[in-house]
Amino acid sequence: MTLSPTSRRAVATAVAGLLALTPAPATAAPEGAPAKTAPAKTAPAKTAPGGVSGAASVGNAVIRTASELLVDIPPLATCVSGESTGAETSGATGGKLVAFGQGSTTCETEPSGAVTTTATGKAFRFNHPDTGLPLLKVGSYTISCRATPDGTVESAFTLRGVVGTSLPDTVPVDYETTLANGVRAVFNTRTWAEDGDGSLTVHAVRLWLGPDMGPATRAGERGAVTVGSVTCTPPA
Repeated sequence: MTLSPTSRRAVATAVAGLLALTPAPATAAPEGAPAKTAPAKTAPAKTAPGGVSGAASVGNAVIRTASELLVDIPPLATCVSGESTGAETSGATGGKLVAFGQGSTTCETEPSGAVTTTATGKAFRFNHPDTGLPLLKVGSYTISCRATPDGTVESAFTLRGVVGTSLPDTVPVDYETTLANGVRAVFNTRTWAEDGDGSLTVHAVRLWLGPDMGPATRAGERGAVTVGSVTCTPPA
């Protein structure tokens, strides 16, 4: 498959972890409990030039203070439909602040032309910059989306083993909470591309950091961490 320029832009945007939302529920389970998976939701059909495409990443992180770059973890285990069927990572750490455990992605094109992308990871940890103690831990996560040639897009989300904040049994889209140091944590984001090409991106968790690793006064002011990212783009 050859991706159109617009689809490639959507893929690059998804892998970098920048996007906006659309509603669908998801579920979370406490540490040690069986994971619950919410049914995938079908979004209204949206279109983009070219064929169906998709991309996935286990996660990435960029954190800086006013004077220095503290963490720079590029998108892990990325795949792009038509270019790779999947990838794996043994994990990555950013100093004492951020750690990703093992993870994998898949980007599969079906004979029908539909594309399914998934991102699975475990043992994510975000720590306090001074003490090194965890502010947020995620035991495991799986997110996926599927786009079809007829223009529909579906997505699903499963999260378990969260420590550091309380989540409802059913996690709504763009569920926001605040960690112990005031950092914004947003769970289960679903985002439509702003250029209107129909791309849907799903993230398991996003963290927004401000000066001195505290709360951001606006998104991404000093850094952002993305835990899991998948994008699916339907055709024109």
